[in-house]
Amino acid sequence: MSNPKIDSVKPQKVAVQDFYSVQEAAALLCISKTRVYELAKKADDPFPLRRLKGFKRTSIVLRKELIAWVQRNYVLASDR
Repeated sequence: MSNPKIDSVKPQKVAVQDFYSVQEAAALLCISKTRVYELAKKADDPFPLRRLKGFKRTSIVLRKELIAWVQRNYVLASDR
């Protein structure tokens, strides 16, 4: 059974910047923060989350890495 809180993510406006928080990256992709963390744990082409050494919280995503990951992992709607 799907969780409506996770499955229904409303689009939000996010300013263009050099890096994004997990929440901002999730908003850009219209997915939940939970899904971002799940994608980051994938063995094959994980979502590009970064953290400061020694820290377990406050992950970021670099804009150019996010764009490259999206280009590799999303397909055109007409290709489905």
